[in-house]
Amino acid sequence: MSPGRQKAAAALLGLAAVAIVLELGLQLTGAVGGAMKRAKAAAAPIRPGEVRLLCLGDSMTAIGGYPAALEAELNRGGGAPRYAVIDRGQASIGLDYIAEHLDENLERHRPDAVILMIGRMEAFYRRPPQRRWWWSFRLGRLIATTAELLAQTRGFGDLPTLVEGRGEDWGGDADAGEHYFLAGDYRKAAAFFRHAAGGAKAGPLSRLEAAARAMERGDAPAARETLRRAAEESPQDRRLLRCAYWLHNVTGDEATAERLMRRAAAMPGADWSDLSTLSYLHLSRGSRGGAKELQPLLRASGVADDRLLRAHAVLSLFRGDEAEARFYFAKADALEAANAAATAEGSNAYRGIAERILARKLVLFSMQYPARRVAPLKASLAGLEGVRFVDNEALFKDALRTTPFTDLFLDQYGGDFGHLKPKGVSLLARHLAAEIRAAGLKPREAR
Repeated sequence: MSPGRQKAAAALLGLAAVAIVLELGLQLTGAVGGAMKRAKAAAAPIRPGEVRLLCLGDSMTAIGGYPAALEAELNRGGGAPRYAVIDRGQASIGLDYIAEHLDENLERHRPDAVILMIGRMEAFYRRPPQRRWWWSFRLGRLIATTAELLAQTRGFGDLPTLVEGRGEDWGGDADAGEHYFLAGDYRKAAAFFRHAAGGAKAGPLSRLEAAARAMERGDAPAARETLRRAAEESPQDRRLLRCAYWLHNVTGDEATAERLMRRAAAMPGADWSDLSTLSYLHLSRGSRGGAKELQPLLRASGVADDRLLRAHAVLSLFRGDEAEARFYFAKADALEAANAAATAEGSNAYRGIAERILARKLVLFSMQYPARRVAPLKASLAGLEGVRFVDNEALFKDALRTTPFTDLFLDQYGGDFGHLKPKGVSLLARHLAAEIRAAGLKPREAR
């Protein structure tokens, strides 16, 4: 072998040795850190006589505060046992995220029961990402993450081939930012928009971050002006228009709000978010004429999306046509069942989460979204012992006959339901508290 090749071989061997040492060091650090984290979680104090409930779910859990209202309802009047309700809801996630973080949450919070609310199983299931061979090594993950951060800092685009397999939340940071913006949690909205922008100093997402920051400090005029300019710069950005609509609506400029949403709905290929937001606008303004005008568009677009048919049914109830509402609720249920039959992946993932909870001898409360049928959850978990189903269909459909939709819900996110307002939170919390009391849960030391 020539001297040059010998030097090259020695250099390669040296690099390999360094990589092996680094990998072993990272593995050891991870093992020690994981052990310390588990020890810290195991040492978390539990008050005597306390029943601990862990709430898992998407933005329906994270936004609106039903866990806090549930704890207050369960402890109303004092007496034993005392209940502690832990909120681990996260906007814009799916079953993959819940499954990935399940053991961590169970070990950290040590609940006696778990409340799981994430009902559209197939819609919210995302296949685990395909991981490249080097993702099994901590050094590979370190290099990928460092490369992504450098790319964001220097303003380059995303690097999907490098960060593949990182397991980001379903829906992405931009969706989470929009959810929190519409819910009025501007601090979280700004943080998610900033991360979604990836370091960019201009563009719709950075404008949305700036508007959220302005609202956080109470400067609504600055926020409106920021989004007005952004809408001029990016007239085809639907998310920007929806947030601009919402901001103008909550700050009293309803005329501008309606103009913005009609503009979004008139764009070619108007999507679910545009149509549901426009529907909610008509409900909030009490516009029966606007509701009737929108319904043909919901019917035409609802061929493949049951949420649009449910939104149509809600508008029918609003207009006083109960027969038409029942018809479109039934059509939506049939479409949802047909879509569910097309894939078992979401149902299987949901069942897998339930089995892991039950294997720890915990009680599982499988709770359906407001106004939705609990039957799909029962079918998914058929044969499992220790599951208590919480049916919210009749509760909310009956409420909608006497209570305006916009008094219960912040938006029309699900078609026939949305993120909860205080009145909706109170309704859900009272119903769920009755189910929990009926289960007769006992504190850990009494079992």
